[in-house]
Amino acid sequence: MICPNCDQNSAHIEKTTQSLKVFGKEEYILIQDIPVTKCDSCHETLFDAQVV
Repeated sequence: MICPNCDQNSAHIEKTTQSLKVFGKEEYILIQDIPVTKCDSCHETLFDAQVV
């Protein structure tokens, strides 16, 4: 997979877990698996999905 940051063919997709604290009437933590693209050459983390 070509990395859009450094143009090397060393990017791969892996799952990461992101936790969000939401403040409102209640406080809770949301954990979800997000697929991200990481590059082995430039070590850039490129998010494929945005957290809304």
